[in-house]
Amino acid sequence: MERVLARDTELDQCLVCRGLWLDHREIDELFALENIPARFLDQQQYGESPVMIGEGSRVCPRCDRDLRTVEVDGVKLDACSGCHGIFTDLGELKQLAKAAERRFREFQKRGS
Repeated sequence: MERVLARDTELDQCLVCRGLWLDHREIDELFALENIPARFLDQQQYGESPVMIGEGSRVCPRCDRDLRTVEVDGVKLDACSGCHGIFTDLGELKQLAKAAERRFREFQKRGS
């Protein structure tokens, strides 16, 4: 894992698969940014396809527990039941952002 910054939020990015480890509540900080940096959203930023690590075989980088797969807005994420961090494969954060935008638009329509 490599420590990377998204404004003032320090994230951890896997050098092999380019996925992101988000400590508890870091996803809130990331989504609070006006623009999430493209390098966290799209594999096209890297020019080559990242190596994918199979779901269900990951271990938490913070507390060494096995990560479990959870589904959020149709996106499968790896979550730690110990420290409550999540791992997003490259592209999953983009899917989550799109789902959040859809929910926001639906909320606005209901409020009108």
